[in-house]
Amino acid sequence: TAVSTGRYGFDTPPGTFYVNYKLPSQTMTGVLGGEYYYVPDVPWVMYFTDRGHAIHGTYWHNNFGTRMSHGCVNLPLGFAAWLYGITPVGTRVYIHY
Repeated sequence: TAVSTGRYGFDTPPGTFYVNYKLPSQTMTGVLGGEYYYVPDVPWVMYFTDRGHAIHGTYWHNNFGTRMSHGCVNLPLGFAAWLYGITPVGTRVYIHY
């Protein structure tokens, strides 16, 4: 499926990572690069770095294939639910451009 990764200045880090932990839903809030964000009830969250990078479902846009995020990998909701269901903690995540 097409995904949306981190936009310029908030790049999703390339490399080999592993799913550290999973949450069925989480409110994401914080400040990155001087930008505040608050996104309630983000579904199907799978963290792959200890700096907050995750693969997750995305309900707030449909611009998959375009860099949109603050560093996470945004997925369409249906695909995110499916991937979450089949992905155990420890699964390898390979990010490349």
